[in-house]
Amino acid sequence: MTTPEQKLTLTVTFRGALIAHADKHDLPLTTRQVEGLARAATTAVIDPEVPVVHRQVVLSPQQRETLRALAIGERATETALRLVLSLNTIKTHRRTLFKRMGVRTGAEAVAVGIALGLIAVPAKRRRGSV
Repeated sequence: MTTPEQKLTLTVTFRGALIAHADKHDLPLTTRQVEGLARAATTAVIDPEVPVVHRQVVLSPQQRETLRALAIGERATETALRLVLSLNTIKTHRRTLFKRMGVRTGAEAVAVGIALGLIAVPAKRRRGSV
């Protein structure tokens, strides 16, 4: 059984690692995303019986694009404008994506997407590179 102190320590450790990784790869993570990822990782370690990741996830092209938009930090309205779709359509794609991946937040979807190789973590660009 894990004590609340151990759970807190683990969450803080994950939080720090996520922030360091995001900084290293120049990924824009919000505080809310970091918290969601840290909680999901803590749950996965403390209670491995809780299904965090479905190993077989097949996404439609729209769902894959929605996941990519989440990974780069786009808001639903920005994605809708870029893809010339309605906001409701983007929200539907997100709900379907979350259900298919077994997640509740965009941060969890991105973490699962990276873990399953559905999206790649971009390499940090050097100054002056194209």
